[in-house]
Amino acid sequence: MQRIAPDVYVETVWPGINVGAIITSEGIILVDTPLIPEEAHLWRENLSAVSDQPIIYVINTDFHPDRVVGNRWFNAPVIAHEGVWEKARTYGNGFRQQLIDVLADECPQAVREMVTWRVTLPQLTFTARLTLYKGEQAVELIHVGGATPASSLVYLPEVRVVFTGDTVVHGMHPLGAQADSKQWLKALNTIRKMRVERIVPGRGPLGDKQDTYPLSEYIRQLRARVRRLYLAGRSKAEASVLVSEFLEYFPVPDDQRDTIRARVKGSVDRVYEEMKTGQDAT
Repeated sequence: MQRIAPDVYVETVWPGINVGAIITSEGIILVDTPLIPEEAHLWRENLSAVSDQPIIYVINTDFHPDRVVGNRWFNAPVIAHEGVWEKARTYGNGFRQQLIDVLADECPQAVREMVTWRVTLPQLTFTARLTLYKGEQAVELIHVGGATPASSLVYLPEVRVVFTGDTVVHGMHPLGAQADSKQWLKALNTIRKMRVERIVPGRGPLGDKQDTYPLSEYIRQLRARVRRLYLAGRSKAEASVLVSEFLEYFPVPDDQRDTIRARVKGSVDRVYEEMKTGQDAT
């Protein structure tokens, strides 16, 4: 656990996502939650070592399962964009079984706890912006879309920190299968205009505004290359030739190559559909 500003802590060592905590005089506000029960329990223990305040809110930055599944392990109201509520309410028995299948080999303890898992939906939603005032801390929730329709930032203006969720991922291939690539570029530009000194990305090491540029370049190049193939009359299947090219943009661990290849293909397919449906004529 790292302290990155007064009363602001993050954890970046667990597989999957980064999580954060904002400690106020009225309680602790979490930003996203660990998926694995053991990690969630450890996160709670680590926070109890620096504050005796209760957890009063959980904020989800989007609806990706690895951000919302862990809501259950914290007995607190969840706040998120209304799109998170719309998507997460579809996570039923079939979704739970998929999680169990994925975790069966590596996390048997998690599987035992997942048997009775039910999604904890947001109890408070917003559409554009929402500001929480707790003690001396202002916590601004800003919907930006892009990476997902529901993607939001969590901005702490007094300490110039922003939690970006998957709007920013650092040093790795982004998840683009549910993205609006043009809106994503706008979201990254929004972050660069903010008074921010520290960025907590959704995945990867901590950074600053300069770390948004490689991701912007990746998205711009992906859009340009897919557009060129689309205008040349190539099919979506033929556009998949770009996957190998874009795998070189960020490091790909050998044991994750198939996973990352599928991730990149999802991004290529999504941008192709944007071109095809006329969502993006430029």
